[in-house]
Amino acid sequence: MGKYVDHGKNKMVSSYGGVGSILETIDNSVLIETFDKWGYRNIDLEKYIIKDDRLWRRLQTRFEQLKHIVRVPEFRQEDRDSHELYPTASYFPKWFYCSKCEKLDKYPNWKTRWTSSGKAVDNFYPPKCSNDECGENILEQVRFVMTCPDGHLDDLPWEHWPTYAEENTSNEISSADSNEEESASTGGTRLDYSNPNGCCDNPDLRYRISKENSELSGIRILCKNPDCMKGQSGRSLKGIFNFKKKCFGHRYWLGPGDNSENCHAGDVDPRLKNAEMKVVIKSSNSVYYSNTISSIYIPVKQSALDNRIRILIDRWLERGKTKEKIAEDLELDYDIPKKNTLAFLKTGDVKNVTENEFRKEEYDFMTTQEEPYFEIPYLKFSNIDLQGKIDGFDALVRLDRLKQTTVQVSFTRQEPLDIDSVLIKDEETTEYTVKRQSASVNNINTTILPGVESYGEGLFFILDAARIADWAETDAVKQRIETIKQNALNSERKYLRNKSNEIAPQFILIHTLAHILIKELEYICGYPAASICERLYVGENMNGFMIMAIEGTEGSLGGLVSQSNEIINLNVIIQSALNRAKDCSSDPVCYHSEGQGVNNLNLAACYTCCLLPETSCEQFNVFLDRQLLVHRDYGYFKESIRKDKKREAKK
Repeated sequence: MGKYVDHGKNKMVSSYGGVGSILETIDNSVLIETFDKWGYRNIDLEKYIIKDDRLWRRLQTRFEQLKHIVRVPEFRQEDRDSHELYPTASYFPKWFYCSKCEKLDKYPNWKTRWTSSGKAVDNFYPPKCSNDECGENILEQVRFVMTCPDGHLDDLPWEHWPTYAEENTSNEISSADSNEEESASTGGTRLDYSNPNGCCDNPDLRYRISKENSELSGIRILCKNPDCMKGQSGRSLKGIFNFKKKCFGHRYWLGPGDNSENCHAGDVDPRLKNAEMKVVIKSSNSVYYSNTISSIYIPVKQSALDNRIRILIDRWLERGKTKEKIAEDLELDYDIPKKNTLAFLKTGDVKNVTENEFRKEEYDFMTTQEEPYFEIPYLKFSNIDLQGKIDGFDALVRLDRLKQTTVQVSFTRQEPLDIDSVLIKDEETTEYTVKRQSASVNNINTTILPGVESYGEGLFFILDAARIADWAETDAVKQRIETIKQNALNSERKYLRNKSNEIAPQFILIHTLAHILIKELEYICGYPAASICERLYVGENMNGFMIMAIEGTEGSLGGLVSQSNEIINLNVIIQSALNRAKDCSSDPVCYHSEGQGVNNLNLAACYTCCLLPETSCEQFNVFLDRQLLVHRDYGYFKESIRKDKKREAKK
């Protein structure tokens, strides 16, 4: 790839991107490499440390050697001389073809031909064909990759694709729904691996696209080497998604060299037959699921030690200084109380904190303040009583300033994990058929993890707990929740079956309410829904949700919290959202649905009325049902709906 590509920090750590992800750029797609190669080891970390000790302590339940959360560098080419950190990446898939001469080859071979022809390497980017007849035509990147449940990634074996397997020459696994006749006649799933070089000793591959046939069967891979006896007729891409092959454990995101490992996917699920890889489009969601942990900064479990002192402590520990001696010296030289240093240096078994327990600390801090107004550098909020003012709500916390820190700890492919499985020990995740892959060469022994600090604003809504408790006992409500729960239990995805334990009336209610309010803010305030995200607080003694607008989006300039300047105005927004939720352009099909969306985990909810951009929803746009809000007989807001109808009747 070119030496530099502009990027935003959120592409490096987010729910959809990070180490191991395939990132689309204007210069083809690239694979983000481990943060160990970004340059953190060669700089003074002091100015890159993110201070959120509550989050840091939680991460230590898995990463026992973790010393710091460090900021992900943002990069712009015009400022590159001032940058000392650079996220690194490499082209993936590694195969490119020329649309003029049709030649198909790996990226390094294209680059070698370019330089061998006497052309400057700096002019090679984006990758170009060196053939004079092609006029330096920009190459096209193959759009298919292969993934396995263990998180490994690979290219398709294109050098073998034009071949057909004879007995005992294939290491492929046929799809259960393909037969040998189809495999032999249409280019099914069996390839000939008898020659390690490919279809012949020196493959000269072509990626031929039919002008008449736009289907996969119209794309053909063939070999132009006149000495090739097996690949000259070629094979089309028909049936490519049925193709499977053994996994060799490639981890290209760890950088050049032998970074492979034994693939053990078959040990977890015998059906996988020693880890078979499957074909997907490189932009498919299943290629990458980032495992991230996020935190709203609150002054709880935080140390007052600044970054300069933290780096000094690191150096003293490396030199063998005892914790007791460090505490004494800091008290003597820097007037830092000894107990503060010892508390910071406290080690030992750290209790694993569930996501609900972690969020409960945020919930309690923001809802139990004696004073209605609170302000520190990273957090500014005020509490507003909504009892008797807005139907169904108890309170509102208006966050004029907040800081959210998000850290990537690992990733999976083919299937995501539930949030509480992200930090537990490896031996405790055997119930999953997918494996967590580390973002670091050092795996759980890494001393740093990359994170993103995001500043913004938010509205934190608290619902009436007593009213929810009464409403949740309604038979019709229980029946609808049971339908969603059974659909989750019947899902092939383990994380959804695990999530079924959390499915309760208040969870579906609060999640759906968050969605319709975000959509309403899009209509009323003009913010794109992708600029706003939810954070749910549902559990024991928690009945709330936060709607946030983070820096870098159109809704982070005070416009969100300004909607709560007047309670009357906020009530109008909420009532308007409920009114919109009564009608959907897909009704009555949507409203009376018994299951739609992923694994039928939504009832009365579709893209028109409830679903949000992926970046806005914590739950992959499932567990939604607007009937629980607005049904005239058992909806949580049925009284508001009835009053609104009476007002309309009077008009």
